[in-house]
Amino acid sequence: MVIAAQDLIIEKLKGRAPQFSLKERILFLKKEANIDEVMPGNKKIGEWTIVKKYKPDVVAFGYDQMAMKNDFKEKLRILPHKPKVVLLQPFNPKKYHTSLLK
Repeated sequence: MVIAAQDLIIEKLKGRAPQFSLKERILFLKKEANIDEVMPGNKKIGEWTIVKKYKPDVVAFGYDQMAMKNDFKEKLRILPHKPKVVLLQPFNPKKYHTSLLK
């Protein structure tokens, strides 16, 4: 399962609007072979209701989502289940970094 961040969340965290809309990002992700389900994320930073509802074994954050990862790890102390938390590495950043693709 992949959770795609709301546009307003991205704008708040990165200080700019996302390159692709939430709808576009969901459509891109649904085309990927290894993804079973894609859904939009919470509308408010720090809610984590999707994690509480689905109780995943692993919660993975993108390499540029350190603030979200840290917030989640703080909230993890009060969650009844304790998923593993990982930070993903960028995929071929010399070729696929957003600044290079623009």
